[in-house]
Amino acid sequence: AATVAAQAKDDPAVVEALAHHFLVLGEHMGRPAEALAGRRYIEIALESAGNAPRVRAVWLHFLAIMLHARGQNDDALAAEVEAVATWRRIVPAGHVYLIDSLETQGNIEIARGQLDRAGALLGEVLAAKTAARGPDHPGVADTLTNLGVLEAIRGNLPAAIAHWERAGAIARAAGVEYFLSAMNIGQARFELGRWRAAAEELAIALTRAERDAPGANRWVGSAATALGATLMALGEIEHARQLLDRAIDAERQAGTPT
Repeated sequence: AATVAAQAKDDPAVVEALAHHFLVLGEHMGRPAEALAGRRYIEIALESAGNAPRVRAVWLHFLAIMLHARGQNDDALAAEVEAVATWRRIVPAGHVYLIDSLETQGNIEIARGQLDRAGALLGEVLAAKTAARGPDHPGVADTLTNLGVLEAIRGNLPAAIAHWERAGAIARAAGVEYFLSAMNIGQARFELGRWRAAAEELAIALTRAERDAPGANRWVGSAATALGATLMALGEIEHARQLLDRAIDAERQAGTPT
């Protein structure tokens, strides 16, 4: 798509094509370092497109997701705040692009420890998604998953699990199996001392990660790490070692910062 757009001298279309490639490679396939290697080329294309507000906001949103994945949360926040401000100017309230950017900003604020701010942002997102799509839409499950993370960081694991179980139920009813629901529930069960139940859930998470993003990537690395740690707690040391070795290899190949 980017090649065809370049041949047609359609610079905004070049940016959008490259930006979506960047997101799929770095976020959905779990290879952020590889995605970020192409960042400068996208920004050159954006300059050629005159930094048109819409395409700039698309790019900044995707960039914020990737920087957040790399732990560069201050830079991620700066990018997403600009994207949100742009969307508020050029799209109506409740527009999907604005809501997606608000949700990412909420997740970044969680990582920065700004929990009240994150809660306000995610509450706005949940209300908008529910109003636009209904309470049982898979997009609502995404936000419930993020609210579960917020509650877990606050130390309220029962509330976190309730959010994640609700998210999982919505996803299953829609024919979708979410990696993050299984991952989060498994980790919460581990923290509650329910190690065998945690291992069962984390094994599901690892299977889903391997299916959705096969190969060495941060999703496989995260799931293998969590399952390995749980199996260590259960005394299954050799199996745990194999999983942890695999996790290290996956994280290294994905370029996950240490």
